[in-house]
Amino acid sequence: MKAAQFDFVSFDDDELITENALIKDLSPEHLKVIFSEHQMGHYLPLTTLTYALTYKFFGEAPTPFHIFSILLHLICSWLVFLFIKLLTKSQYIALGVSVVFALHPMNTESVAWISSRSNLMFSLFYLASMIQYLRYNQSSDLNKILSVYLFFGLGLLCKSAMLTLPLTLLLIDWYQEGKITRKQIIGKIPLCIASFVFGILAIHFAGKFGTLNNPENFSSVERFCIGFRALIMQIEKFVLPINQSAIHFNPRSESIPTIVYLSPVIFLGIASIAFLKRNKTVIFGLIFFLIQMILVSQFIGIGNTITAERYAYLSHIGISLVLFTIILRFVKSQILRTSVLIMIVAILGILSFNRMDVWKNSESLYSNVISVYPDYGYGYYGLALAKQQQSLFKESLSLLDLAIEKESYFPNAINNRGNI
Repeated sequence: MKAAQFDFVSFDDDELITENALIKDLSPEHLKVIFSEHQMGHYLPLTTLTYALTYKFFGEAPTPFHIFSILLHLICSWLVFLFIKLLTKSQYIALGVSVVFALHPMNTESVAWISSRSNLMFSLFYLASMIQYLRYNQSSDLNKILSVYLFFGLGLLCKSAMLTLPLTLLLIDWYQEGKITRKQIIGKIPLCIASFVFGILAIHFAGKFGTLNNPENFSSVERFCIGFRALIMQIEKFVLPINQSAIHFNPRSESIPTIVYLSPVIFLGIASIAFLKRNKTVIFGLIFFLIQMILVSQFIGIGNTITAERYAYLSHIGISLVLFTIILRFVKSQILRTSVLIMIVAILGILSFNRMDVWKNSESLYSNVISVYPDYGYGYYGLALAKQQQSLFKESLSLLDLAIEKESYFPNAINNRGNI
């Protein structure tokens, strides 16, 4: 509940909530706009509607918004346990994966950042869809498959990332039966059609907002390597969650690190080991991770970030599944398994507790970005805006100067400097 005491941050919270006139008046006209237009390049009408309802019943204080996010995260953590238990039939693996999901510091962004509610909401419906699909496979109950369609539709209205669900359901088919039949593929066609429609809609709104613009001029080979680097970074942050940041920037096109070029080899090496071991659960976990990352891994350049920590929310379930499958296979002692789990809980709990403080307010958020990426201008720009809100104009001016110095082209910083 630590996050419940935090403020809004000037990292989309202003445009989506505090300065968003749509959520402050649930008129028929505003409802029409909510369900027909984008919010900062994303189509998330159901998420926006929940912002409006939160505002209507609790006002503009940040605490109710934070409490809603915390409750969503607790529900998602329980759903992760149910999903993994149904999938693997192992209570230990289910407990381990759900505990890591609940406590991993990479998930603090999705929970503590109010604007990430769309991530929590679509994840809830994604998990519920998978659970109901597994139950449908057990009973062939028509109500179960109808609930899959319902949750899928609701998830699409929360965030376009939901559109990967048909691939995940086919992966579940393979895991349970060792193959994917023509009948199973045909059964996913309605979901695929909906995914296609919402995918086109997502591209349209992203293009309309300007999200598809890529300021860095990378070659096709460089973009390919950066895509794999994004995947490797997510694995690295799962294993060793240090140097966390609200923004992880692309490398400069003129000085791309060697590790970026090595990333395809590293990732394919990891994948090869997993497939050679022929452990179905390990393979499932790796492919599940890839499916969740396929839309956001930067093989097609979008913006100037290589990855984001909120992308870990569902994707790291796959990595956790691999981890606890390996533990269950090689650690035979029940006492030792329990000790390992307790140690993981303690470490992740401490790291998450400390990481939460970064999201306390805009100043702490952008100070953290600067500490991790001191050679990029955006952190200084964000901190400058936070100082302006406190009427600390001299400090803001110095930070804007640094932002302009770090970037070859930063019109927002130049304009804000001129306005002081």
